[in-house]
Amino acid sequence: MRLLTIPPLDFTNSRPREFNEFSDEQRMHIVYGWIVEGKATRQLDSEFLCPGKDYRGYKSMGILHYLGLRREHQGIFKGVPIVDVLASLMQYATDPNFCMIFYYIRDYVAKYGTVVELDESSISNTFPKDSLKDQSWIKNTWTKSYSASRLDERLIELPDDNENEDKIVKCKDVIYHYSSKTIKESLKCLYDFRCQICGDVILRTGWNKDFSRANQWVYLNADVHHILPLSKHGPDKRANMLCLCPSCHRKFHTGEFELKEINNKITCIDQLLGHKRVVNQKHSIILF
Repeated sequence: MRLLTIPPLDFTNSRPREFNEFSDEQRMHIVYGWIVEGKATRQLDSEFLCPGKDYRGYKSMGILHYLGLRREHQGIFKGVPIVDVLASLMQYATDPNFCMIFYYIRDYVAKYGTVVELDESSISNTFPKDSLKDQSWIKNTWTKSYSASRLDERLIELPDDNENEDKIVKCKDVIYHYSSKTIKESLKCLYDFRCQICGDVILRTGWNKDFSRANQWVYLNADVHHILPLSKHGPDKRANMLCLCPSCHRKFHTGEFELKEINNKITCIDQLLGHKRVVNQKHSIILF
């Protein structure tokens, strides 16, 4: 197996506009076509984004720049066996931005290529695909232009009233696509992945206390609990969710923990030990 050194990703002057215009499937083609096949952005636009229209490659370029891919990345894996491509990307498993590139290439190969036997646990255990993509969208698109003092406000503004999996929100003249999983990730971000019951937080490899608040999110972990389970027709909305550590999450499912409103405050009661804790609450919570 041959491992290649990859030039650093460069996010200078990147913007989310073009990235948000297209589906994950289309982005996958752009990433693979650029770094593996070495295609020009104008060709990528014509083949996968805007057939019959000439945007001079700017659409593909916007997607690539958003992901940190530049001219020096074009065709760096051309002619390289795909197992070496994936293994080379896995060298950068502690960098969530390289992990995004890895997932796009892996998904392309899984759909159009041959089966590759490769242990990707170093990436998937640290930065799960769906969480990574949703957190990136929240940080780099939804909250990007907002100051630290307004992050909570912006996170709560993300609409969750659309029951469809594919949700759309329009800001000015830009349409953003997101999913119900993004709502869950936005809730975790709202609480900085701290359990609303005990205050515990789980750190991932690479976390640094000196990172900005938004830059820490990708290195944190938490669960989302539905107060009224989806299996009992509970709504998949923020008001029916809690951000929890795995231990407290488990105690809700075993029946040890129960929520009640006491003195106008949502309170968690330990049915076995009799302990009571007021729930840390930044968002509206409904008890059923």
